Amino acid sequence: MRPEPIEDGNPLLSMPNVVVTPHSMCMTDRSYSDASQEAIGAVLAVKRGEVPGNLVNTAVVDHPGWRAKLERR
Repeated sequence: MRPEPIEDGNPLLSMPNVVVTPHSMCMTDRSYSDASQEAIGAVLAVKRGEVPGNLVNTAVVDHPGWRAKLERR
């Protein structure tokens, strides 16, 4: 939410069907391990010349410069 922390008068705070939690809620050993494994998997995919499965900006796949780097491995 912006701004963060949420302001005291924000209507979300009084809604019975809304749970407001800080970003740190998901900071667990498991979440760190999962994030690390995903990052390693993405790096290894690129090293093999593959597009990583968790690529956010998929428009980059068609960019000649990115393609050249991927093929260069």
